[in-house]
Order: sequence, then structure tokens, then C-alpha cells
Amino acid sequence: MQYIQPYTPTPPKPSRNRKGPPIHMPQYCVFYAKDGVERKSAWMSRERAHKALQILRAKYGERNAICYMD
Repeated sequence: MQYIQPYTPTPPKPSRNRKGPPIHMPQYCVFYAKDGVERKSAWMSRERAHKALQILRAKYGERNAICYMD
């Protein structure tokens, strides 16, 4: 009779970019409330998002629009 070794799972490989910088540039989106319903803009660069934020704050109020970064 031969000895059968017990099953030992292989350890998981570490993530390639776990300690490195992000893969892509940050993207920005503007959330705003229109008629009591939350809406959001398309994803865009930082400069465009802050310009859109100024426009939407002027249109819907200072407290009804925020900029979100992913």
C-alpha cells in the first residue's frame, strides 16, 4: 500500500497591483437632486466635473449637487 498525502491547497497568488499605484486616472461624477430624485452625470475628468458642479449648483442649489471621485 502506498501513502496518500492529504490535500493541501496552493496558497493564493498576491494581487499584481496591490501595493502599486492605481491603474487608471481618477474619474469624477456629479450627483444632483432634481425634483427630489437623485441623478448623476457622466464620468469625466476633474476639470470638467468641477465646472459641471458649478453649473448644477447654480441651477439646483448649493446643497443639491456634489462631486464624486472614483
